[in-house]
Amino acid sequence: MAEAISETDELIQQAGKGYICVTGVHGVMVAQDDDAFMRILNDSFLTVPDGMPTVWVGRHQGFTMERVYGPDFMRDFCRHRWYEDIVTSSTAEVKGAEALKSSLVRMIPGLQIAGTYTPPFRPLNSSELDDLRRLWSGHVQT
Repeated sequence: MAEAISETDELIQQAGKGYICVTGVHGVMVAQDDDAFMRILNDSFLTVPDGMPTVWVGRHQGFTMERVYGPDFMRDFCRHRWYEDIVTSSTAEVKGAEALKSSLVRMIPGLQIAGTYTPPFRPLNSSELDDLRRLWSGHVQT
């Protein structure tokens, strides 16, 4: 967890770009049969093991690993360093992203979350792309 937070902080400090995947056995297994999903995991800035079975296999293969549970990572990273331009997202309903935002603000008084975004389970249409660009351009330095 500490290394994941440190690496993410360094990326942001250097104005780098990337995304973080938090996955367990299911994600690893899906990637075995889905080249596009495998590329998503492989091209990430950081992919961390969200479940203990993934950690156990990694340790058995000689890697030094610990579990990086997604919700704990987000909470701990927000506590570690406050970035005013945090945009939370969720693949569930919009209320899931709003609930996450509320929960983080409750846990970390003073935390400023710029907004929420819930992507659809399909390619974005031109209007949705425009909305997303406006969201990011208003809150994230490029």
